[in-house]
Amino acid sequence: MKITRILFLILTISVVAGCLSGRKSQPGENTAGRLKLPDVQVEAYLFDVKLRRKGKPTTVRLDLYQTDSVVALYGRGYFNKGAFSGRITDDSMLIYFPSTNEFLDESIEKVFLSFDCESDLIGINLLGYFIAPPDSALTSENLSVETIEESGDVKQLKVSSKNCPWRLLLSYRNEENGWRLELFEFDDGDNVTLKGNRRQYKDNAAVSGDRFHIQIKPNALKITL
Repeated sequence: MKITRILFLILTISVVAGCLSGRKSQPGENTAGRLKLPDVQVEAYLFDVKLRRKGKPTTVRLDLYQTDSVVALYGRGYFNKGAFSGRITDDSMLIYFPSTNEFLDESIEKVFLSFDCESDLIGINLLGYFIAPPDSALTSENLSVETIEESGDVKQLKVSSKNCPWRLLLSYRNEENGWRLELFEFDDGDNVTLKGNRRQYKDNAAVSGDRFHIQIKPNALKITL
């Protein structure tokens, strides 16, 4: 099954896109009004995500709707603060922040390259991490995968870099469709930590097709990495 780098998206949106201070410009195009499209079958997730950046906590509820080629996501904080909506494919991401009327529309590769230790991040295969535990035999030579716990239907692993201080803990539960992510913890080794707990999961849900069309106001400003 063809899956986007959804876990990386969670990290980048929570840690980077929502806190970007890059240049902003007017968009070349904008999204029209909401479309009325037929329902599509998805795997649906709801995560409670807590970001702590320089000691300041932010809590977000993250809804994900996954097909075989695209993922739609909707994040919302208390009183809708920090809310965003987005669409991710194998090679691109579009994220809109209505509270600030800004959007990020970039290739996955460019987002990778905006990080420190970008060579290690490019080498990480997060495609598979969302629906299956990482395999040390399939990672790059700069990454390490260590099994922390494995018992019955639960499995926990740690992914770390040999050259960079960050680490990523991933916990899975064996569902009817196979291993599905249940908990993740990210620590950049400096001042950012991120923890997500899965509250709900549906292996076969029907959602409106317009969930995958992100509405952006014509006067929205584009965030440039």
